[in-house]
Amino acid sequence: MKRGVCATFRRFPPCWVDGTTMGARGASADAGQTSVRADDSASADEELREMRAALAVAGWPASLADDLSKRPKVLPNAKALADAVLFSSHVDEIFVLRNGVQLLGHDDALPATFTRALQGASSVRDFLGAIDEETLSSWRGRVYCYASGTLAGDERELKTHDGAPLDSLLDKRRALPLAHPEGNIYLGELRRREKYRHPLDHRWVKTLLARDVKDFVGRDRGNAMPYWDRYDEGVFVGARFGGSPLHVDQVSWSNVGKNFRGSKLLAVWPSGEASRPLFDAHNYRLFVPPLSPAETEALRSAARVALVRAGDLFVFSGGNAHMALSVSEELSVTAYESFLNLSPANLRLFLQSGTEAQYAQCRARQPMMDDIR
Repeated sequence: MKRGVCATFRRFPPCWVDGTTMGARGASADAGQTSVRADDSASADEELREMRAALAVAGWPASLADDLSKRPKVLPNAKALADAVLFSSHVDEIFVLRNGVQLLGHDDALPATFTRALQGASSVRDFLGAIDEETLSSWRGRVYCYASGTLAGDERELKTHDGAPLDSLLDKRRALPLAHPEGNIYLGELRRREKYRHPLDHRWVKTLLARDVKDFVGRDRGNAMPYWDRYDEGVFVGARFGGSPLHVDQVSWSNVGKNFRGSKLLAVWPSGEASRPLFDAHNYRLFVPPLSPAETEALRSAARVALVRAGDLFVFSGGNAHMALSVSEELSVTAYESFLNLSPANLRLFLQSGTEAQYAQCRARQPMMDDIR
């Protein structure tokens, strides 16, 4: 048992639920002590079947569900999540708290405009089309485009149209019919254009969320961390087979994700030199069916593979090569906070950011590191 972690972790695949929507906010005052039992959602056998079903949808190797060494650490309650965030090493690991969004009282953390636009949206284009122009003009985000007739594969970010830069999400929505009339799109890093003072800690932020994991762990403990960023906290929206391709974060911090809607597979690969050849071969590729033999073999070498369902919270290191793939029929919606605790393993990986030890394809530039320091 590591210092500060008071609960026992279980190796167990999280449940996959299609068509699940966000529940009502209802975290109790003692949410940190709430026990999350395996039978709260499904039996162990049922959860294993659901993991296998998700892998089958993605075309990923079925053996990933049965390999005990690749399963995430499932946390029993919200107190264990706080301890894992504050004290644990996240390198080569995935931690999952089932139903964590509700346990922390974050069901309504997204803006009402955002959640209303999700209702009835069967595609990311539908979601964008349901948001009013005033709101979209106040938000920024990345729009990734996939070729028509493909599930995903190579992506192209929509940044300009007819030589003009596209700044707000409204600019990008208006450009889509001509710049990318067909094909899937994926939204990343949605946040406000202008900074504002967050009502809970009065710091400058651009996040869309009303509350975060940082608020749950407490202001004093959050501020005592070497680094915690919700200034640029981003929200990601994707349909089935959309997601984040194989990459490492430019800065090797840890991430805590809040999966408000939909289900996704998350894979992380061993950090450092062990995965460099694999990263050279597959960087910025999203593994969607049908997989090549090389992609199948790459997945078998992952350190951890988790199925993150609607309502789950999860923690992993952005310094590990990682990939997230939406597998549910409904749109997936996930927000991420980046942070750094005092775990020696996390600190060592963080200090490699911007150096030759970090993969060149994702290496942080010196001005970015200077700004963080």
